[in-house]
Amino acid sequence: MFKKNTAVTGFSVGLVASADGSDITTGTPIGYYTLDGSTQTAIGDVTPVHEGNGLWTFDLLAAEMNGDIVSLTFTHASAITVHFTIKTDTKIVSELQDITTAQVNTEVDTGIIDAALATAASLLTAQADLDIITGASGVVLLTATQASIDAIEVDTSITLQAELDAIQAAVITNAAGVDIAADIIAIKAETALVVADTSELQGDWANGGRLDLIQDIIAADTTTDIPALISALNDLSITDVLTTQMTEAYAADGTAPTLAQCLFMIQQVLGEFAISGTTITVKKLDGTTTAATFTLDSSTAPTSSTRST
Repeated sequence: MFKKNTAVTGFSVGLVASADGSDITTGTPIGYYTLDGSTQTAIGDVTPVHEGNGLWTFDLLAAEMNGDIVSLTFTHASAITVHFTIKTDTKIVSELQDITTAQVNTEVDTGIIDAALATAASLLTAQADLDIITGASGVVLLTATQASIDAIEVDTSITLQAELDAIQAAVITNAAGVDIAADIIAIKAETALVVADTSELQGDWANGGRLDLIQDIIAADTTTDIPALISALNDLSITDVLTTQMTEAYAADGTAPTLAQCLFMIQQVLGEFAISGTTITVKKLDGTTTAATFTLDSSTAPTSSTRST
């Protein structure tokens, strides 16, 4: 345990050679200190003593120990650098028993005297308060209290009643246009307008009213007119589909065909083609124009084909 800001005599450090681990017994080691992470500074003791077998001692000044965390570093031209980190304290164990019996007795006596004085002062204050209540001053205090009670009775029986009467008049008895009564009358007027609008809507929904006529038009459209238009679209017969000529067309390689393009390709692949080596050329209806070409995997024994163009 090291005390903060207190000099240390004979701080020891062992040094061994970096080359072979043998004890450093000659030369001059150098020490450095750092306080609480500040800048590293050389230790003032530049003549450390070799105590024997590689053990060296340094004397540290109080200023070199004036930190909560003291970092010490020791170097030597031929030795491995050694580091120490020390946590200091403001009082060490040997200093904790520095309170004498006389000091303890003095502190206890002082505490007892302070407590006795405080108790006596409290008793005197209590006695003074009691004298006021039971003496002439107490009569004055009771008189003032009675006056306050009388004032409260006046407020509750006269002033408060007047306030209640004013509220009743504002809410219930005042004529139209005054206070809350005026607001109620305005609300009644608005309510009458709402009732009128509701009656108008009832007339619109009556048979022959505006909304009823609109509903009749929508009903006619959805039950008669629109179904008739849909029915007119379904006048294409199966005969028309099977006997109407299609326009010749072929889908490009890699493109999804239409129904007509698909049927034309099937027809021409089956009936209008020529094979040359590994190439199958499919012709259009005119027998000369190329519609598409396919490539076989063999010219002598093909097992598959793929479209080329």
